[in-house]
Amino acid sequence: MALSILIAALASYTALDLATRMRAASGRARPAWLAAAATAMGGGIWSMHFVGMLAFRLPGVDISYDPILTFLSLVVPIVVAAAAFAAVGRRPQALLVSGLAMGLAISGMHYTGMGAMRMAASVAYDPRWVVLSVVIAMCASVVALSLAFRKTSATQRLFAGLVMGLAISGMHYAAMEGASFEPANTMAGHAGHFVGRAPLAFLLAGATILILSFGIAAAVYDRASAERAQREASALRRSEERFRLLVEGIADHAMFMIEPNGSVGNWNLGARRLMDYGDYIVGTSYAILHTDEDRASGAPARALLEAERYGKSAVEAWRVRRDGSRFWAEATLVAVRNESGLITGFAKIVRDISERRRAQDALDRAREALTLSQKMEVSLPAAWPTILTTCSPPFWAALSF
Repeated sequence: MALSILIAALASYTALDLATRMRAASGRARPAWLAAAATAMGGGIWSMHFVGMLAFRLPGVDISYDPILTFLSLVVPIVVAAAAFAAVGRRPQALLVSGLAMGLAISGMHYTGMGAMRMAASVAYDPRWVVLSVVIAMCASVVALSLAFRKTSATQRLFAGLVMGLAISGMHYAAMEGASFEPANTMAGHAGHFVGRAPLAFLLAGATILILSFGIAAAVYDRASAERAQREASALRRSEERFRLLVEGIADHAMFMIEPNGSVGNWNLGARRLMDYGDYIVGTSYAILHTDEDRASGAPARALLEAERYGKSAVEAWRVRRDGSRFWAEATLVAVRNESGLITGFAKIVRDISERRRAQDALDRAREALTLSQKMEVSLPAAWPTILTTCSPPFWAALSF
C-alpha cells in the first residue's frame, strides 16, 4: 500500500512538472512534453492501481488478469489525460470539463482493471463507495489540471504531487472498500490466456522505471537549459557592455534611443556634451531637439513617419541645445525592428557640422567672387572701343599735353 501511494505521488509530481514545460514550450517540443505528461499521469495511476492489487489477497484464490482489458486500462487514462492537458493548454476555460472527464477516465481505468481480474470469485460493488471514488477522482483531476497550468514553484508542485498521489490512492482504496468478493467453485476461462502476478509485477516495474525516466529526463533538460540560458545571458551581458562602451565612447556624435511614441528613452555621452541635456529629458518628446519652426511645421512627426516607412530619415538642419543656441546638424533617424518586423523604437544620431557648413559657405563665396572676376576680365577688353569713341577731344588734348 505504501508503495502504491508513493508511485501515485511520484507520477503526479512528474506529470505536473512535464505539463508545466508543455505550457511553456512551442513548436515540436510542445506535443513531446504533452505525450510525456499524459504518459506519466496515466501510466502512474495504472501502476498505482495494479501495485495495490498485487497487495490484495483472497485466501485460497489465485488471481490473474486478462491482457486485453489490462492493456485497455493503461491506454484509457493516458489518452484522456493527453486530451485534457491539450484542451486546457489551448482554452483555460475548459479546466472544469477536462478535469471531470479525466476523473471519469481514472475511475474507468480502475474498474476496467478490476474487470480484468480472473479468479474463482465474483465481485459486487456498493454504489455509495463507487460514487465516492468517482468524486475523489474528479476532484483530484481538476486540482491536477489547475496546478499544471498555473505558475507554481518546484516546492508547490512537489506538495501538489503528494496531495494528488494521496487523492488518487484514496480513490483506489475507497473503490476497493466498496467491493465485495464472493468465492466461486470454478474460475472462468483458461488460466493460460491470462497474465499472472509475476509478469504483472514485471510490467509495473517497467512502467515505474519509465515514469522515473521522464522525471530524470526533465531534470537533465532543466539543468542543460539553465546552463545554456546562463551562458547566453552572460554572452549577452558582455555584448551589451561592449556595445555600451562603444556608444559611450563616441563623443562627437549625439545618439538617442527614441521610443515608438517619439519620447526619449536613452542617450550617450556625446548627446550630453553636444546637447547639454540631463536625465530629466527621459520621457520628453524628441521634438525638443528641433527648432520652433520645425515643430510648428510638424517636421519631427514627418521624420518618424519617414523612418518607419522607409527605414531611415536623414536631413541637414538646425538643431537646438538646452540653452537655446542653434547649430547646423546632420541628423539621421533609423527605425529599430524586432524579429517579427515590428517597430520597437528609433535610433537618432546627431552630428554638429557647423564648421563644415561655414567652410562650405566660405568656399561658395570664394567661387562666386572668382566667377565674377573672370566675367569682368572677359568683358573689359570688348568695352575699350566704346570707351575711346565716347571720350571728348579735350580729354585727348589733355592726354597729349
